[in-house]
Amino acid sequence: MNFTDPNTINNLNGWNMVISWKRENFELNHDQIGYLTNMYASEIFPRLYVGSTLAASDRAWLMDHNITHILSVTDHPPQQFLESYKYKTIPIRDNDSTNIMEHFDTTYEFIYHALKENGNVLVHCQRGISRSATIAIAYIMKNSQIVSAAAYHFVKSKRPIICYMNQWVVKLLKQTQNIGVIWLEDGVDPFSCTV
Repeated sequence: MNFTDPNTINNLNGWNMVISWKRENFELNHDQIGYLTNMYASEIFPRLYVGSTLAASDRAWLMDHNITHILSVTDHPPQQFLESYKYKTIPIRDNDSTNIMEHFDTTYEFIYHALKENGNVLVHCQRGISRSATIAIAYIMKNSQIVSAAAYHFVKSKRPIICYMNQWVVKLLKQTQNIGVIWLEDGVDPFSCTV
């Protein structure tokens, strides 16, 4: 790679920098990989990613991960590549007055059909912490018929920075307790937002 060429330097931004490191066999350490994953997106299971607006607005990242579908769960979605991806936008804010649960069926259908078409899906919100994680957890609960605690822990194991969105989700999670599922372990709330 010619680092004296101004065009090369100008094109080394965002994920393009990471791609150039891969080409040069540059080894990233565990902390660097974690940092990039938290900034962009995490693969929750094959072909389903949860991440940030940064991932959704970086064509190099989208191409490197073969993304075909983008589910934006934010009131300010970056839809600058309309010709290249199938988009679905749920224009909601990250606050307690937002009932994200009313969007679970719509988002489930979008993710389900994208994966059925062998697509790769990015579910994103602003930082990839609450709204997008909540949608992924709801998808896993419905698709795999598992309880909320298991779905939460699974997603958190793949993207440690997640945090449930709001009171609506906490209400949904606590309903699981009403059907006999114990989700408190040793008195610790596994849905707390401590990272």
